[in-house]
Amino acid sequence: MIGIRGGQQINPAIEQYYPPGMTLPLTAFLHVAYQVPQTGDKVIKHCTLDFHKTVDNSALTIHQASVPLQTDTSIPLAYLLDQPSLSRPREAATNSLLNPNEAGAGLFMLEPYAPQKIPVVMIHGFWSSPMIWMNMVNDLRSFPSIRENYQFWFYQYPTSQPFWFSAAKLRSSLQNIYHNLDPKKQHRQLHNTVLIGHSMGGLLSLMQTVESHDAFWQLVSHKPFGQLQAPQHIRQSLANTVFFHPNPSINKVITIATPHQGSVMANNYTQWIGHTLFQLPEPTNLIAKQLIRENPNFFHSTELLTTKTSLDSLEPGGKIFHVLKTARRNPATSYHNIYGDTKSSTLIQKIASSSDGVVTTESAQLPGAHSELSVDANHLAITDATPTILEIRRILLSEPSLKPPIRQSNYQTQIHP
Repeated sequence: MIGIRGGQQINPAIEQYYPPGMTLPLTAFLHVAYQVPQTGDKVIKHCTLDFHKTVDNSALTIHQASVPLQTDTSIPLAYLLDQPSLSRPREAATNSLLNPNEAGAGLFMLEPYAPQKIPVVMIHGFWSSPMIWMNMVNDLRSFPSIRENYQFWFYQYPTSQPFWFSAAKLRSSLQNIYHNLDPKKQHRQLHNTVLIGHSMGGLLSLMQTVESHDAFWQLVSHKPFGQLQAPQHIRQSLANTVFFHPNPSINKVITIATPHQGSVMANNYTQWIGHTLFQLPEPTNLIAKQLIRENPNFFHSTELLTTKTSLDSLEPGGKIFHVLKTARRNPATSYHNIYGDTKSSTLIQKIASSSDGVVTTESAQLPGAHSELSVDANHLAITDATPTILEIRRILLSEPSLKPPIRQSNYQTQIHP
């Protein structure tokens, strides 16, 4: 059965993360409460019909026996994705790319927030949308041990911006959602969050768990930040971009097909197209121009301030990649990397050997990762590849704080009319 959540505002601080028409898989269970003997051979049985969210429980306990619940997580998800706003993922991705001022940005959930479950935040890449994750999520939620212990969230953002601006906004979004969901910091599993990023989304994920010190600021200026002349709100915006600490609530980071050293697709031709078609949010351009105008000879490089598009930011050889590579990572966070290498005989292999067609193998590898897997898949297909999904399942189930699986019996209910 499909449960469709109504639009009631019980807790606006939490429900702002719920998409319209949120659906849930439900299973109906007819439970015999008691029976009343009657004259003759007739017996009246009083029953209750219960509806159970099978994203939370895969079995019921009846008379001290565990009774498995049948479930189907695919149909409710398909029903949700059939909405007009979600059924055209490429159109949505293109609109986000070309019109960042109009694109919706932020975190949203697939199911109501459950404090006992670990959030898995999935972050899409360039010219993409959260829809790229839906096949993977559908497969992962088919495992009871996954759906009972994890809840899936998605971060959507305009992908035309340089990735360090998007990373700063993700940092702020995560801080806000933690505060809204758990202001007293009592939900232990909330602070075991897993980030999964595809392509440029992997860079956003990594930047949530590294210590900036002044390394990113040094890419812009060798002068103390305190000497910068700017209105307070602009100073704060720039500080949020270049100064940051590891988010202590991030337990694992999984990067997929991520250009850790940039992408060869970010070349002169594609950058020219980007400059022609993309437009940065106007406040970003105005802030950069104002900072440079009011602080002459203050910046030895304005690259981080004036980089126009995400394609520019992904150009191989950019200094930010070296800083990100050498930045101190949170030792409490584990890092896992999956990259594509199209070994099969395809046109992609002939044109771009030792790559996924977009990111070279050398750039896609992550030094210091706790685990790393090569998958025979191209850049877009890798999120749906079976080895990728099984590896993510392995990583998620390696978490020691998960509740043990429920042992199910062969108990069968017998209901007689």
